[in-house]
Amino acid sequence: MVTLFGLDIARTPTYRDVPVAGGFHNAVLFSHGNGGIRFQSIFLAAHLASHGYIVASPDHHGNTFLDIGAGIIDAQSAVNRPLDMRFVGEQLLLLNGGSGFLGSAVATPMGMCGHSFGGYTTLALAANPPSGFDFVTAFMPLAPASPFDASVLGSITKPILIQGGSLDTTTPFDSQQLAPFQSLPSGAPVVGLAELIGAGHFTFSDICEVPRNLVGFIGGFDEACEPRHLPWRHAHDIVNYLAENFFDATLKQDRAALRRLKPRALASIPDLIYQRK
Repeated sequence: MVTLFGLDIARTPTYRDVPVAGGFHNAVLFSHGNGGIRFQSIFLAAHLASHGYIVASPDHHGNTFLDIGAGIIDAQSAVNRPLDMRFVGEQLLLLNGGSGFLGSAVATPMGMCGHSFGGYTTLALAANPPSGFDFVTAFMPLAPASPFDASVLGSITKPILIQGGSLDTTTPFDSQQLAPFQSLPSGAPVVGLAELIGAGHFTFSDICEVPRNLVGFIGGFDEACEPRHLPWRHAHDIVNYLAENFFDATLKQDRAALRRLKPRALASIPDLIYQRK
């Protein structure tokens, strides 16, 4: 269970004290949204972990809703977030010098993913990675905020899959996902754009799992949940399917996964419009 202020707010598809799969495993770094928290998208983290990925999802100090509520605010979060993710990736790799991560070793390359402000973080790292961040080679921003101009986006040469929702009013699809996609160069194994029809901004989180009477002050329900929006479990299935195949194709060089990301292969999925360069 996820607990907040001592309250159980969401049941997760995860278990403690299970046998660890040894050997090497690729990692995926996850960056939460503005005023979010590290466990905001457990549906995605748990799905990737169940398919052999090590998922690292840190809190961005000074930009979680708990920090903000306590008056701890990082005014330079847009600069510090990418550095946070570099630090976390480096720490995972350093664990390989000891006993590994919970008995497993972290393989490179790694993937990068994030929602909203975390999507911005993902795009920023793809376009202008800090020194020493070359161990991350695939990027999947979810409903990202994208203040970047065409020249910055045009410098992204690594695999990228942008996901967004047609009913997003926080980072509208046309300006924040479609327009950036149109500025991306072709050439990488995957340069894709997925539009979830009926999805809102917070569909890419677990907000609909949380009882509204417990954490209604967080907000976001009116940009994610039924009846106005796409059923969230169905939406999460789509997000997970795309994420799994994207990282399998780009980090593990899985040719079958790459074929599953072709527009023709995805055309039969309800409520999904997919484009690829």
